[in-house]
Amino acid sequence: MKIQITRDSVCAADDVDAPHTEAISVPDSSTLEECVDFVCKSFQLPCIQGGKATWLITAGKRLAIIAQEWREPRFFQGIEFQTTDLTIAGNKLKIHFTYLAQHDPEVVFDILSRLR
Repeated sequence: MKIQITRDSVCAADDVDAPHTEAISVPDSSTLEECVDFVCKSFQLPCIQGGKATWLITAGKRLAIIAQEWREPRFFQGIEFQTTDLTIAGNKLKIHFTYLAQHDPEVVFDILSRLR
């Protein structure tokens, strides 16, 4: 399976290299969680001074939160969706990292977990 990864810019200087995009391949048998784990390990997110960047991972639906101070993403539980709900374009799963500044990732996760 092919995955198209994009991310937000984190500051004006970061815009120089925009758009921030990369394409990778994972085995077709990969679960969505395995895809996101692989993406988080292979796609370099910028380090923020202070070490507290928070990111929302989406693919047409919110999937997980990853934070600069966390070792791995935390997936939202109880969100049901079909593969057709995900953003797929040109046979590629599109995963986007939305920069949520340096908001506390625990608070962000708690708030977004309650949204339906």
